[in-house]
This record gives sequence, C-alpha cells and structure tokens, in this order.
Amino acid sequence: MMDTLIDGVSASHSTVNGLSGGISVFPSVDAIQEFNVMGSNYAAEFGRSMGSVLNIIFKSGGNQFHGSVYEFLRNSVLDSNNFFDNSRGRPLASFKRSQFGYTVSGPIQKDKTFFMVSFEGLRARTFANRTFSVPTELERQGDFSRTFNRVNNQAALIQIFDPFSTRANPAGSGFIRDPFVGNRVPQQRVDPVAANVLKYFPTANTVGDSITNANNYALSGSGQNNITQHDYRVDRNINARQRVFGRYSTRLNESVPITSFPKDLAIAEGRIVEEDHVHGG
Repeated sequence: MMDTLIDGVSASHSTVNGLSGGISVFPSVDAIQEFNVMGSNYAAEFGRSMGSVLNIIFKSGGNQFHGSVYEFLRNSVLDSNNFFDNSRGRPLASFKRSQFGYTVSGPIQKDKTFFMVSFEGLRARTFANRTFSVPTELERQGDFSRTFNRVNNQAALIQIFDPFSTRANPAGSGFIRDPFVGNRVPQQRVDPVAANVLKYFPTANTVGDSITNANNYALSGSGQNNITQHDYRVDRNINARQRVFGRYSTRLNESVPITSFPKDLAIAEGRIVEEDHVHGG
C-alpha cells in the first residue's frame, strides 16, 4: 500500500494490517510546493511501506505577498445525456460539483518569519432516489386481509393472531392462539403507542409489488457531500543554516443523504448524517 508523506510526516492511516490507503491531510493544488513519487529503491528513511511513497511539501511564505483564488465547476446543465439513457427516454440526472479555494502567503517579519494560509471547499449535489415499504391504507386501519407474502410466486395470506388468546395446546405440547376474525385487528385492540408510531410513516405514493405491496413509497432528491479544509503554516529562519516551521490542518467531511420523508415526518426517517473531523499538523 502506498504511503503518503506530508511535510516529511506520514499522513496515512495505520492499522494492524498496515497502511489503509486513506490519508488525513489533503493539500489543495495551490498549496503544494512540490511532490515526489518514489516507486521503488528509495532510501531507508522512507521504508515504512511495501509499496510506493508519495512525498508532498506545503508551500511556505516569503518576503513578498502572494495569493491565488480558484474554482473547479461541474454542472449537469452543461453536460449532455449519454447514449443509453437517451435511447430509453431517461433524462439526464442532476449533478452539481463546486470545488473552490484560495491561498495567501507572505512575510510576518522580513527575512525571518513567514506564513501561508490555504482554504478549500467542496460542495457536491448528486441526484439519488430511495424506495421504502410503508403500511397500506388498509393496514393503517388494522385490516390485514390484503397483506400477503409471496410463496412460489403466489399470494399467501400473512395471518394475524390474537396474542391474548394464547393458551396451552390441549392436544399436545406448546401453545396455540386464535386468528383475528377476517384478519382484522379491532380498533380498540390497537395499542396507543403503535397508533402514535404509525403517524410517522408517510402514506404510499406509488404502486408497490403486485402481491406484497412492498416498495410502495419512492422519492428522489439531492444527496450532499460537503468538505471544508484549512491549512496554516508558519516558517521561521533562525540563521542561515537553521530553519523551523509548524503547520496545522483541519478538515470537515459531511455526507448528507436525501430527505425522503415529508418535512414533518423527517425525524422518523432514520437518516444518518456522517461527519468526519480531522485535526493535525
């Protein structure tokens, strides 16, 4: 696995099985002074990896102020649809990606102390769709007379039993219980907690499976990927032969899935917004 060195320090994630391939610091393009890829036969000081080594050095400041601003943009409005989706009559899916940032460097004390600041942001919006199975209108009323399972591609009724009728089996071991009449649960037997939970399920908005009614709720939207990172570096010239520097980097990676449930029910959807915070030097 390749090892990545940032300013002479490994930025790769180490595990018990070696390097995982991920890195903790992602320098922006305009913040890199130089890089070197060593494929094999490199010096012993780089001997932490059985694969190649990528060595990256951040820019440092100087006696003159310098800066840059950049933007990399992708937008599906500027794209054409592919041949296969065109042939099927499918529209081009929405995609938006903006990667932007800046660098600023210069002197703090002439000939002695210098700084470099880098910022980069990524905002990506990708079309996605999700499908759920939600209770049908009959099931919301406690009527399971049309609730089937698929057995050998045939409809098999899912029988609902009365739990309060459970009793010892007089004909042998175990227990028996009675099914609800017509496979319908009387309203007075519906637990208040279950009735409240049901409120957080949206109603079906599409035709589901012809037998089981599964996948009867579908919605499309935009998934988000947001990355924000900052890098700060300070260099100090002690004398003509001695120089020290320090660098601090932060990175926030936020992954936000689409919101599939209506706004007033979103709390029950079970969406997981992932955030990855990295701090280091």
